[in-house]
Amino acid sequence: MFCPGCGQKLEDNMSFCTNCGMRIPQARPDAPLTNRVPDWQGDAAFSPAEKERKKKLPAWTAAVFAAAAVLLIFAVIWILVKPSSGGNTHEVLPEASAESTALQVPAAESTEPQAPAAENEVPQDAGEESAAQEASPESTAPAAEDFSAYEAFLAQVSHSDEWIYDIEKFALYDVNRDGVTDLITLGGGRMDYFKVHTMRDGIVETVIVTSMLQFYDNGVSLLSFTGGNGNRLYSYFMIRWDFSMDLIFRYAEWYMDDPITYAVGEEAYDETQPRVPYAEVEQGISSAVGGANVIEITYIDNTESGRAAVFG
Repeated sequence: MFCPGCGQKLEDNMSFCTNCGMRIPQARPDAPLTNRVPDWQGDAAFSPAEKERKKKLPAWTAAVFAAAAVLLIFAVIWILVKPSSGGNTHEVLPEASAESTALQVPAAESTEPQAPAAENEVPQDAGEESAAQEASPESTAPAAEDFSAYEAFLAQVSHSDEWIYDIEKFALYDVNRDGVTDLITLGGGRMDYFKVHTMRDGIVETVIVTSMLQFYDNGVSLLSFTGGNGNRLYSYFMIRWDFSMDLIFRYAEWYMDDPITYAVGEEAYDETQPRVPYAEVEQGISSAVGGANVIEITYIDNTESGRAAVFG
């Protein structure tokens, strides 16, 4: 089989591409990777015909609403002018509640001097309201996340998949912005690279492998991998909640060329792609990142004391 990200030929049982680090779709057929610019408009998934059909209502719907409105108006008029039990026709005002009556009818002024209220006296209603707020479930702080699986995963230190991987540093960060904290590890063996892990049903699952990882505060992520054919591939993605990735911009740096050359586009890794000046690369990066800032991630040494400082 071949990597959908860079076209590298892979073994059938590979989970990640050894050339560009992209997760192979067969590992998660329910969340295929896509290579399209993200569209975050609310109903962008509907076709123009579906949008037009949604705007139109059947003709009889308007008639039903109009008839209901007329009936409602007549009902309100009848309630306001209906005759009383004595036979006299008069306007009936809505019955006032005891609370509203107390506000509308002032009590007779007392001729006796009133004792001043104590400075710290709290009205009974205010006290009851405060107690009700304290007892309300909405005021309860959310439960802390359980990181025990991450802690055990890090304590194992050495892991094997396509490569032997010893975890040297780690960080906690919500990579796909779904409200669940993910685990980022930096380690090595044959070479140093990053992995992103997430928690699914209490199990730590690896979802991204890359030799360089960078996040921006506009939701864009930069992944990079050094290919075996003399290029470094830089890909700017929007990572979705299920860790599928929308490609925004990609370029390859052909470091074996003298001088270094560049190619842009989805297949920039292909050495037959035309070379472009670096100014075109800069323009693509600016379009993808805009004025966003790099998010600083603090990495902790994967030692017993380092894990204790984070997980307690």
